[in-house]
Amino acid sequence: MPVDSIYRAAFVAANSYRQDVADRLGASAAAEAAREWNQQRFWIWLADRVLEHAVGEKQWLEFGPRCFSRVGTRHGELQQCVDELVSTRKKLVGDTLLPFAEKEKLSQRVAELANSLLE
Repeated sequence: MPVDSIYRAAFVAANSYRQDVADRLGASAAAEAAREWNQQRFWIWLADRVLEHAVGEKQWLEFGPRCFSRVGTRHGELQQCVDELVSTRKKLVGDTLLPFAEKEKLSQRVAELANSLLE
């Protein structure tokens, strides 16, 4: 399986989102779309990449080979972490009317869970 760079992939994803918004709303919306991706979408995107790496779907260079496909080796404990990460991510993305404090708590939990998968 080829190893890819998370930095390169993040740049491509952000640029793709910015271009999509610019195509739909005009070039003047591109700068705001880039800010939105960086502020609101990047961490969710990154959590998805951590999941890919931990369950062995895609190997990311920056996450290291030791953590790749890690969930399969310690299935019980890490599978619970994966399940909670998926659930928390859905809450964070699904409810756009969450209060800021609640979004901050959910974002913090996503980061904690992602870090535990990469330890």
